[in-house]
Amino acid sequence: MDLEQQNINAITGYFKAGCKNRGEERIGIETEHFVLNNRGEPITYGILDAIMQKQVRKGDHVEEEDGHFLGYYNEDFSITLEPAAQLEISVMPQQCIADVERILARFYEEYGEALYNEGYHMVHAGYNPVRRAGELALIPKKRYEYMDEYFRHSGSRGYQMMRATASTQISVDYFSEADFIQKYRLACILVPIFSLLTDNSPVYEGQASSRFLTRSYVWQGVDAQRCLIPKCVFRPDFGFRAYAEELYHKQPILVKEGNRTRATGSDTIAVYYRNRLLTVPEIQHLISMFFPDIRLKQYLEIRPADSLPMPLALAYMELVKGIFYRRETLDYFTDYFRVSDGLEIEEAKQSLMEHGYRGVVYGIPAAEAADTLFARVMEAADSKERERIKPLYELEAGRITPAQVWDKGNGRW
Repeated sequence: MDLEQQNINAITGYFKAGCKNRGEERIGIETEHFVLNNRGEPITYGILDAIMQKQVRKGDHVEEEDGHFLGYYNEDFSITLEPAAQLEISVMPQQCIADVERILARFYEEYGEALYNEGYHMVHAGYNPVRRAGELALIPKKRYEYMDEYFRHSGSRGYQMMRATASTQISVDYFSEADFIQKYRLACILVPIFSLLTDNSPVYEGQASSRFLTRSYVWQGVDAQRCLIPKCVFRPDFGFRAYAEELYHKQPILVKEGNRTRATGSDTIAVYYRNRLLTVPEIQHLISMFFPDIRLKQYLEIRPADSLPMPLALAYMELVKGIFYRRETLDYFTDYFRVSDGLEIEEAKQSLMEHGYRGVVYGIPAAEAADTLFARVMEAADSKERERIKPLYELEAGRITPAQVWDKGNGRW
């Protein structure tokens, strides 16, 4: 067997190793924040770096790259910086959303106070509400420098994505390859609806946004080869290997060699690693260099939601859990939506960008599809779950997006 096939097998095996025991699946969340002062000015890397380092506690593990502090992690969460100093918390996957809520509450209490003491606060929005992307500086991280250079040639909006967007991402487990296939395809199909439910981008490039799903619009112009919906998703042979093969023949932008980072130019992964076997850390890095709407790691990373305040983020998380972790609901929506290729998903996005809840997804009125999602999930939920979903459900029932109730006076939801 040649090295290419061995490397594809290694990536495939990495995905297979992500299978959890059925009934023991967990759910996680990542949410990003813009950090501003009371004049609406964004925080600088130096100030935020100092605040973050003061928050490191005994037992936390610090992460550095090329000599720069970039964050830290512990058994509950990791704190990191995105390209233009967006502050991100990633909550380690939990079986109970109540545990996620506890961890997030601690983060907001501690960081809220630390930032307030320095004259800053966190803002939830999918697109920077006070600055154009070109006015925002990247933090000193080689990864972002190389990505920024690459995106100048791959599309027209990569610089906006890196500097001016913030998201909420949900991680969902799978227990077998068949379970992965069903969940991954349905997650891709639900991307336009999830994007509408969580649309929290009232401002685009310093002006009131003229469309719904502003962050989706930005991602459409980043790099079609590494973003949006992978081409293999609706093929009959889709699975771990098909995903691995598609990834393996694309450009990685950059690789890590020890503690250093280097750009790879136009080389694909197949070319760059043609003479040796991939290690697990290299596989993890390469996966992180691709940004489809739904990313496969050793779990599914559901990426379309804008940055959301905690009540909406938990409501969205509960909705996702209700869809993907109840077999009858997962099967119902697998049959309810009939989609055969990624083009249909992009067409649905376009309809919702233009018309919001008056748009159409896969031949179904968007409002009807959203109503059906909530109806099925709420029907199966217990009282605590229904209460948690309520903030997002009430907005959807009123055909209102989070962006439409965003407080322009103080820059908060």
